Amino acid sequence: MDIQLELNNDTKINIELQIKQQSHWEKRSIFYLAKMYTADLRRGEAYKKAKKCIAISILDFNIDERADYYNIYALRDKHGKLYSDVLELHTIELKKNPNKEKPCPLDEWHSLFNAKTEEDLNMLK
Repeated sequence: MDIQLELNNDTKINIELQIKQQSHWEKRSIFYLAKMYTADLRRGEAYKKAKKCIAISILDFNIDERADYYNIYALRDKHGKLYSDVLELHTIELKKNPNKEKPCPLDEWHSLFNAKTEEDLNMLK
């Protein structure tokens, strides 16, 4: 399932819910993010027309062994300095558990997506 939206005519966002593990997930997600970034540009047009693009992937599988369920990927140099903020990739891995010692603003959403029963949903109220 994909939801695409545009904020204030300057940022494009794609939210994808993926329940089946895809082979080569990293390459697939980068491909679609790059495609979204280049979609509005035609040959000879000014690059300033390119809009910031954010892909949010809500995954029912793990993409790596790290403990954090929420990660943000961006274009950075080898020292961690941001090169550009025009591309962002956010991943939410539902199979991983929130870190109770380091709460994240997305913990309630994570719990909502993982709710299995009505009791689970009532606990979120």
